[in-house]
Amino acid sequence: MHIELSDEFVSSNIMGPNTVLIPEEMLLSWTPEDLSTMHSCSWWENLLGPSDSIDIVSIGEMACFDQAWTDWLACDNEYARADRAAMEAGAGAFMNLVAIKALKR
Repeated sequence: MHIELSDEFVSSNIMGPNTVLIPEEMLLSWTPEDLSTMHSCSWWENLLGPSDSIDIVSIGEMACFDQAWTDWLACDNEYARADRAAMEAGAGAFMNLVAIKALKR
């Protein structure tokens, strides 16, 4: 894995040969490998869209993002405590919670 620091982002090829830009705030709590599990609505649509098993009804961001993170960060859990540094630095601006509705064919 190659990681390179820039003014605002860290460049990493965690997902293969293509470079992925990671905001430095995200790396305060998570490794590039951790972040490789976080995906956008369009990523999920590209993954699930071609499926022969389901029809996608909707994919979108959930409105409860702020409240969910507020509740999570307030709890006394070792992982929640570890997430605080990134979220306090503004990492939430680069994240969302994704809701997917699909019907089985």
